[in-house]
Amino acid sequence: MPRRPRRTAAAFAAILALSATAAVSAQPALAVPDPATAGPTRSAPTPGDDRAPSVPAVSADAAEVVSLGTPMLATTTIGGAVGIAADGTPEIYTVSSRDDNMGVFSVLHGDTGAVKHSIDLGRGAHSYGVAVAPDGGVWIATTSAGRLLRWEPGSDELDDHGRLFPSESHLYKLAFDEAGVVYGGTYPNGKAFRYDPATAELRDYGTVAEGQSYVRSVGLYGDTLFTGTQPHAHLVAIDVVSGDREEVALPEGTDLDQVVYDVNVVGDLLFVRVTKTGLNGTLLVRDLTSGEWLAQFPGVSGLDVTPAAEDGRVYFSQDGVLTGYDIATGEAAPTELVFPYTAQLRSLGLGELADPEFPGQSVIGLLLTGEVFWFNPTTGAHRLFASDIELNPVRMRSLAEGPDGSVLTGGTGTGAFAMVDAETGEVLESERFSEVMGMLTTDDGVYLGAYPRGRVYEWDRDQPWEWANIDDGGKINPAEVLNGDDSFGDRTFALVEAGEDTIAIGTVNKSGYLGGSLVLQDTAAGLSEVHSDLVTDQSVMALAYRDGVLYLGTSVYGGYGAVETETDARLLAWDVASGEKLWETVPVSAERTVSDLTFDDDGRLWGVTAGLVFQVDPTDGTLLGSQRHAEYSWPVDGGYALADLDFNAVDGSLYASMPGVGLARIDAADGSLEVLSDRDVYRMFVHSNGDVFANDGAELLRYRPS
Repeated sequence: MPRRPRRTAAAFAAILALSATAAVSAQPALAVPDPATAGPTRSAPTPGDDRAPSVPAVSADAAEVVSLGTPMLATTTIGGAVGIAADGTPEIYTVSSRDDNMGVFSVLHGDTGAVKHSIDLGRGAHSYGVAVAPDGGVWIATTSAGRLLRWEPGSDELDDHGRLFPSESHLYKLAFDEAGVVYGGTYPNGKAFRYDPATAELRDYGTVAEGQSYVRSVGLYGDTLFTGTQPHAHLVAIDVVSGDREEVALPEGTDLDQVVYDVNVVGDLLFVRVTKTGLNGTLLVRDLTSGEWLAQFPGVSGLDVTPAAEDGRVYFSQDGVLTGYDIATGEAAPTELVFPYTAQLRSLGLGELADPEFPGQSVIGLLLTGEVFWFNPTTGAHRLFASDIELNPVRMRSLAEGPDGSVLTGGTGTGAFAMVDAETGEVLESERFSEVMGMLTTDDGVYLGAYPRGRVYEWDRDQPWEWANIDDGGKINPAEVLNGDDSFGDRTFALVEAGEDTIAIGTVNKSGYLGGSLVLQDTAAGLSEVHSDLVTDQSVMALAYRDGVLYLGTSVYGGYGAVETETDARLLAWDVASGEKLWETVPVSAERTVSDLTFDDDGRLWGVTAGLVFQVDPTDGTLLGSQRHAEYSWPVDGGYALADLDFNAVDGSLYASMPGVGLARIDAADGSLEVLSDRDVYRMFVHSNGDVFANDGAELLRYRPS
């Protein structure tokens, strides 16, 4: 992030004068500190004083912050593979998510699903790239940490081969040559690489395709490495000796506005899956000897296909069913193994099972939700059962008040949803679901903003929950009322009521695209009114509504992989009836996201970025004051909903969650801040009864003002 310019003394004096004017007109006298001198503080510095003010201690009221437990539990596996133990029995390798943002590598017995080994990867480390090398060792390419790890069969430890690139935070799927040399791809610079474990020599093939920030998957055929990119579909072949590269044209008519998510080489065939969402996509089959594209199969889920089985077929998931592709005839046929909830295969391979109903070679795998599955090509026998991977608390991505005063929690990473009794913490409803970015309860129902595809679902609490993560046909209740396919929407953080039978939704565009939309959804007629790019290259992150006017806070961030063109988030007012923008302003320069907005009981509009609270005049957007409470270093990607701000009508205070602060109470009269908890609080809201609910990871917290 560029260093912020120091304000001149004259400019600083002018800002102080503005704050003074606001105080005279009965507005709270928020200080506006010099950004160059503001430190990780909770109070404004004295003008001209470059020392960081002292940080206040946690308030004695922190004792009133109590835990209501972890309402969402689930098993979620990310990457995986299937291999053979030294005794010939099958093993399943996977990395699953834990509540403290940690990946766990597990080795399962393929015959029983029992956990043989379990090893933490470290905080923040997860993996889509788990692969078995020719020597039987299992390699793990980590996301967030950018490290390459290896498991020696039988060990209870991992060998750490280090972070391969200082510039690359994520490593994705892996491939090997016969000597065990490792090949893979990276983010955020979309590189391909070669790593020789014997010598620790690393070869960087550079960014595979201009403008592509991800190489999600690779496949090796002789000396040719096939690489697939995101955010747009490029299949690039790299000569691993010379480094020369050539783009491989995808079949005519292929929509390039999607991702090459999976690449597998099986014999002389190349299997490439392209997808808009990472969920279902189209599997393309190419003959590597002739260069001819042979087949296309829609409705295929990831992340892999099997090696060629003894019956001459390659197996994958299509339309929620395990399907076999006959290499000789080019025909595909479904098996009788139907996946009832999700067909996202996270480990997939072949092996011999001890069960006599599964003679010879069987297909063995693991689902996203932690279930083991078997299919025997000879007999057609199939089985689906829970593994012993432990259920783990699910980190919260969203919080809201629910029906009858309940509390709603939405999960991230793992798709999950729960409804909790606000007084006791009893879980009233707990379901698997998509990742939930935002939620809203109205008199008509509960609306859940789901990722990906910018979907919004309406949950009818009076009807049974009936929702499957297979395709658009398996979602009965909650029922889809909106998706962002036509407007590039992917994430729906902001949902508010905006008049009778109308909800407003703010979206962030999908990977590779800046911008977002304001969507007005007529809940009675089922019609959507989409307003895209109200601010060029900015997404809609925060919404507030009053007297026929929507107030929108934006973010310079769009989908992952899209390079920001702005550094200043905007605040604007939108007349719902006329469909016109009333005003637009930069509330505070160099703040890249307006994370949340709220009105106090005097009709004053407040906002929060990451560590800064501001107030504006809702009639014209004039800044009335701002105060920084903590410094924040804006990321390259994904600086989305970072803080929450809500007015409490019961005690007349503002409550906030901010990185570097925790959970805090803000005096609406003078802007002073009191830290209630310095835990790593993320989401927060004020309940209609005056209680304040927040989360620390998977744990639900409640603060009850005295």
